Amino acid sequence: MWKMQLNYLGKKMPLILVLLLSIFSITVKALPVFTASSEVERLISRGIDAAGGEDALMQMQSISRYGSITLYKGGIPERYNYHTALIYFKKLHEEIKGRNIVVDRGTDGNVFWFWTGSQYDYVNEEWLKDYMLETIERANRDLLWLEKEYVHLQITTEQPDWVPINNQCIKGTKRKESEMRLYCFDSKTGLLSALGSNEEYRLVDDWRSVGNIKLPFRLQHYREGKLSYTIQLNRAELNQTMDDNEFNFPVSN
Repeated sequence: MWKMQLNYLGKKMPLILVLLLSIFSITVKALPVFTASSEVERLISRGIDAAGGEDALMQMQSISRYGSITLYKGGIPERYNYHTALIYFKKLHEEIKGRNIVVDRGTDGNVFWFWTGSQYDYVNEEWLKDYMLETIERANRDLLWLEKEYVHLQITTEQPDWVPINNQCIKGTKRKESEMRLYCFDSKTGLLSALGSNEEYRLVDDWRSVGNIKLPFRLQHYREGKLSYTIQLNRAELNQTMDDNEFNFPVSN
Protein backbone atom coordinates (compact mmCIF):
# COMPACT_ATOMS: atom_id res chain seq x y z
CA MET A 1 0.00 0.00 0.00
CA TRP A 2 2.97 2.22 -0.14
CA LYS A 3 1.68 2.32 -3.51
CA MET A 4 -0.75 4.90 -2.69
CA GLN A 5 2.35 6.12 -4.12
CA LEU A 6 0.03 9.16 -5.62
CA ASN A 7 0.19 9.20 -9.40
CA TYR A 8 -2.82 11.49 -9.12
CA LEU A 9 -0.91 14.00 -7.04
CA GLY A 10 2.07 13.59 -9.30
CA LYS A 11 -0.13 15.24 -11.90
CA LYS A 12 -1.94 17.66 -9.64
CA MET A 13 0.67 18.34 -6.96
CA PRO A 14 4.32 17.41 -7.64
CA LEU A 15 6.51 16.06 -4.83
CA ILE A 16 3.79 13.95 -3.18
CA LEU A 17 3.75 10.17 -2.96
CA VAL A 18 2.46 7.74 -5.49
CA LEU A 19 1.40 4.45 -1.97
CA LEU A 20 2.91 1.25 -2.55
CA LEU A 21 2.14 2.02 -2.34
CA SER A 22 2.64 0.98 -4.83
CA ILE A 23 3.98 -0.08 -5.27
CA PHE A 24 1.98 -1.87 -5.71
CA SER A 25 -3.58 -6.48 -12.81
CA ILE A 26 -6.85 -5.65 -11.38
CA THR A 27 -8.16 -9.16 -10.89
CA VAL A 28 -6.26 -12.12 -9.51
CA LYS A 29 -6.76 -15.36 -11.40
CA ALA A 30 -3.54 -17.07 -10.36
CA LEU A 31 -0.22 -16.11 -8.87
CA PRO A 32 2.66 -15.65 -11.33
CA VAL A 33 5.09 -18.50 -11.85
CA PHE A 34 8.78 -17.84 -11.29
CA THR A 35 10.68 -17.87 -14.59
CA ALA A 36 13.87 -15.93 -13.88
CA SER A 37 17.19 -17.33 -12.68
CA SER A 38 17.32 -19.43 -9.53
CA GLU A 39 19.18 -16.67 -7.66
CA VAL A 40 16.56 -14.07 -8.61
CA GLU A 41 13.84 -16.50 -7.55
CA ARG A 42 15.62 -17.11 -4.26
CA LEU A 43 15.80 -13.40 -3.41
CA ILE A 44 12.18 -12.72 -4.31
CA SER A 45 10.93 -15.82 -2.49
CA ARG A 46 12.96 -14.91 0.58
CA GLY A 47 11.53 -11.38 0.53
CA ILE A 48 7.99 -12.75 0.31
CA ASP A 49 8.62 -15.23 3.12
CA ALA A 50 10.21 -12.54 5.32
CA ALA A 51 7.08 -10.40 4.92
CA GLY A 52 4.82 -13.26 6.04
CA GLY A 53 4.66 -15.68 3.14
CA GLU A 54 2.58 -15.95 -0.01
CA ASP A 55 -0.45 -17.50 1.69
CA ALA A 56 -0.61 -14.90 4.47
CA LEU A 57 -0.23 -12.02 2.02
CA MET A 58 -2.92 -13.30 -0.33
CA GLN A 59 -5.34 -14.10 2.49
CA MET A 60 -5.36 -10.58 3.97
CA GLN A 61 -8.93 -9.33 4.22
CA SER A 62 -8.43 -5.71 5.29
CA ILE A 63 -5.78 -3.33 6.49
CA SER A 64 -5.63 0.16 8.03
CA ARG A 65 -2.52 2.32 8.45
CA TYR A 66 -2.17 5.46 10.54
CA GLY A 67 0.70 7.90 10.86
CA SER A 68 2.11 11.07 9.37
CA ILE A 69 3.49 12.19 6.04
CA THR A 70 6.00 14.99 5.63
CA LEU A 71 6.05 16.65 2.22
CA TYR A 72 9.12 18.60 1.10
CA LYS A 73 8.11 21.40 -1.25
CA GLY A 74 11.03 23.57 -2.19
CA GLY A 75 12.93 22.10 0.75
CA ILE A 76 10.34 23.25 3.27
CA PRO A 77 8.79 20.35 5.24
CA GLU A 78 5.02 20.25 5.70
CA ARG A 79 3.59 17.59 8.00
CA TYR A 80 0.12 16.05 7.64
CA ASN A 81 -1.87 13.19 9.11
CA TYR A 82 -1.77 10.08 6.96
CA HIS A 83 -4.39 7.32 6.87
CA THR A 84 -5.23 4.55 4.45
CA ALA A 85 -7.79 1.79 4.81
CA LEU A 86 -8.88 -0.91 2.44
CA ILE A 87 -10.91 -4.05 2.19
CA TYR A 88 -9.14 -6.19 -0.35
CA PHE A 89 -10.51 -6.37 -3.88
CA LYS A 90 -13.32 -3.85 -3.28
CA LYS A 91 -13.01 -0.83 -0.97
CA LEU A 92 -10.42 1.90 -0.42
CA HIS A 93 -10.03 5.17 1.48
CA GLU A 94 -6.89 7.34 1.39
CA GLU A 95 -6.35 10.55 3.35
CA ILE A 96 -3.66 13.18 3.79
CA LYS A 97 -5.00 15.93 6.00
CA GLY A 98 -3.86 18.76 8.23
CA ARG A 99 -5.47 22.15 8.54
CA ASN A 100 -6.33 21.61 4.89
CA ILE A 101 -7.20 18.49 2.92
CA VAL A 102 -4.40 17.43 0.57
CA VAL A 103 -5.87 14.06 -0.42
CA ASP A 104 -9.20 12.47 0.43
CA ARG A 105 -10.52 9.84 -1.94
CA GLY A 106 -12.08 6.42 -1.92
CA THR A 107 -14.46 3.87 -3.33
CA ASP A 108 -17.10 1.57 -1.92
CA GLY A 109 -16.54 -0.78 -4.83
CA ASN A 110 -19.09 0.92 -7.04
CA VAL A 111 -18.77 4.69 -6.66
CA PHE A 112 -15.35 6.40 -6.89
CA TRP A 113 -14.99 9.80 -5.24
CA PHE A 114 -12.33 12.38 -4.31
CA TRP A 115 -11.78 15.83 -2.84
CA THR A 116 -11.29 18.35 -5.64
CA GLY A 117 -9.83 21.10 -3.48
CA SER A 118 -13.18 22.74 -2.84
CA GLN A 119 -15.72 19.91 -2.69
CA TYR A 120 -16.19 16.16 -3.02
CA ASP A 121 -16.93 14.88 -6.50
CA TYR A 122 -17.15 11.64 -8.44
CA VAL A 123 -14.08 10.29 -10.22
CA ASN A 124 -14.53 10.17 -13.99
CA GLU A 125 -10.93 9.53 -15.08
CA GLU A 126 -10.47 5.85 -15.92
CA TRP A 127 -6.76 5.93 -15.09
CA LEU A 128 -7.52 7.04 -11.52
CA LYS A 129 -10.16 4.36 -11.12
CA ASP A 130 -7.68 1.78 -12.40
CA TYR A 131 -5.02 3.05 -9.98
CA MET A 132 -7.41 2.75 -7.04
CA LEU A 133 -8.49 -0.74 -8.06
CA GLU A 134 -4.88 -1.82 -8.46
CA THR A 135 -4.07 -0.44 -5.02
CA ILE A 136 -6.93 -2.46 -3.52
CA GLU A 137 -5.55 -5.62 -5.07
CA ARG A 138 -1.82 -5.08 -4.76
CA ALA A 139 -1.27 -3.17 -1.52
CA ASN A 140 1.56 -4.60 0.60
CA ARG A 141 2.26 -7.52 -1.73
CA ASP A 142 3.79 -6.22 -4.95
CA LEU A 143 6.58 -8.78 -4.85
CA LEU A 144 4.09 -11.47 -5.83
CA TRP A 145 3.83 -9.86 -9.29
CA LEU A 146 7.47 -8.91 -9.76
CA GLU A 147 8.54 -11.67 -12.13
CA LYS A 148 5.30 -11.46 -14.09
CA GLU A 149 5.65 -7.75 -14.83
CA TYR A 150 9.40 -7.40 -15.41
CA VAL A 151 11.69 -8.73 -18.12
CA HIS A 152 15.42 -9.43 -18.05
CA LEU A 153 15.46 -9.81 -14.27
CA GLN A 154 18.96 -10.48 -13.03
CA ILE A 155 21.19 -10.10 -10.01
CA THR A 156 23.36 -6.99 -10.10
CA THR A 157 26.46 -6.16 -8.08
CA GLU A 158 26.58 -2.60 -9.43
CA GLN A 159 24.62 -0.60 -6.89
CA PRO A 160 24.07 3.18 -6.84
CA ASP A 161 24.90 5.19 -3.74
CA TRP A 162 21.27 5.33 -2.59
CA VAL A 163 21.09 1.57 -2.00
CA PRO A 164 21.64 0.72 1.71
CA ILE A 165 24.74 -1.27 2.61
CA ASN A 166 24.58 -5.06 2.89
CA ASN A 167 21.88 -5.38 0.24
CA GLN A 168 21.42 -7.73 -2.68
CA CYS A 169 19.69 -6.22 -5.70
CA ILE A 170 17.70 -7.41 -8.68
CA LYS A 171 17.46 -5.26 -11.79
CA GLY A 172 14.92 -5.50 -14.56
CA THR A 173 12.80 -3.56 -17.02
CA LYS A 174 9.06 -3.25 -16.53
CA ARG A 175 7.10 -4.55 -19.49
CA LYS A 176 6.15 -1.82 -22.02
CA GLU A 177 8.68 0.53 -20.39
CA SER A 178 12.38 1.10 -20.99
CA GLU A 179 13.54 2.30 -17.57
CA MET A 180 15.72 -0.12 -15.62
CA ARG A 181 14.68 -0.49 -11.98
CA LEU A 182 16.20 -2.07 -8.91
CA TYR A 183 14.64 -4.10 -6.10
CA CYS A 184 17.05 -4.42 -3.19
CA PHE A 185 16.80 -6.75 -0.20
CA ASP A 186 18.55 -6.68 3.15
CA SER A 187 21.06 -9.53 3.20
CA LYS A 188 20.39 -10.33 6.85
CA THR A 189 16.58 -10.21 7.03
CA GLY A 190 15.60 -10.76 3.40
CA LEU A 191 13.18 -7.83 3.60
CA LEU A 192 12.83 -5.26 0.83
CA SER A 193 14.74 -2.09 1.66
CA ALA A 194 14.96 -0.08 -1.57
CA LEU A 195 13.38 0.08 -5.02
CA GLY A 196 13.42 2.35 -8.03
CA SER A 197 15.91 4.06 -10.32
CA ASN A 198 18.38 6.91 -10.05
CA GLU A 199 15.64 9.30 -11.17
CA GLU A 200 13.09 8.14 -8.59
CA TYR A 201 13.49 5.68 -5.76
CA ARG A 202 12.17 4.68 -2.34
CA LEU A 203 13.79 3.48 0.83
CA VAL A 204 11.66 1.38 3.20
CA ASP A 205 12.56 0.25 6.70
CA ASP A 206 11.29 -0.05 10.27
CA TRP A 207 9.57 -3.34 9.45
CA ARG A 208 7.18 -4.46 12.21
CA SER A 209 4.91 -7.43 12.78
CA VAL A 210 1.21 -6.75 12.24
CA GLY A 211 -0.82 -9.89 12.75
CA ASN A 212 0.87 -12.64 10.75
CA ILE A 213 2.65 -10.34 8.28
CA LYS A 214 5.32 -7.65 8.42
CA LEU A 215 4.90 -4.07 7.20
CA PRO A 216 7.43 -1.26 6.69
CA PHE A 217 6.52 1.57 9.04
CA ARG A 218 8.76 4.11 7.31
CA LEU A 219 9.12 5.08 3.65
CA GLN A 220 11.25 7.79 2.07
CA HIS A 221 10.58 8.79 -1.53
CA TYR A 222 13.25 10.60 -3.58
CA ARG A 223 12.99 12.30 -6.96
CA GLU A 224 16.12 13.35 -8.83
CA GLY A 225 18.13 12.82 -5.67
CA LYS A 226 15.96 15.06 -3.50
CA LEU A 227 13.70 13.90 -0.69
CA SER A 228 10.09 14.28 -1.85
CA TYR A 229 8.19 12.88 1.12
CA THR A 230 8.49 10.65 4.16
CA ILE A 231 5.77 8.46 5.63
CA GLN A 232 6.05 7.29 9.23
CA LEU A 233 3.38 4.98 10.56
CA ASN A 234 2.55 4.76 14.24
CA ARG A 235 -0.15 2.10 13.99
CA ALA A 236 -1.46 -0.54 11.62
CA GLU A 237 -4.36 -2.97 11.92
CA LEU A 238 -4.88 -6.17 9.97
CA ASN A 239 -8.19 -7.94 9.32
CA GLN A 240 -10.19 -5.67 11.62
CA THR A 241 -13.89 -4.95 11.13
CA MET A 242 -14.41 -1.62 9.35
CA ASP A 243 -17.35 0.75 9.18
CA ASP A 244 -18.72 0.81 5.62
CA ASN A 245 -19.33 4.55 6.00
CA GLU A 246 -15.58 5.08 5.76
CA PHE A 247 -15.72 4.16 2.08
CA ASN A 248 -18.96 5.86 1.09
CA PHE A 249 -19.21 9.15 -0.76
CA PRO A 250 -19.02 11.89 1.95
CA VAL A 251 -22.45 13.27 2.74
CA SER A 252 -21.17 16.80 3.41
CA ASN A 253 -18.31 18.98 2.19
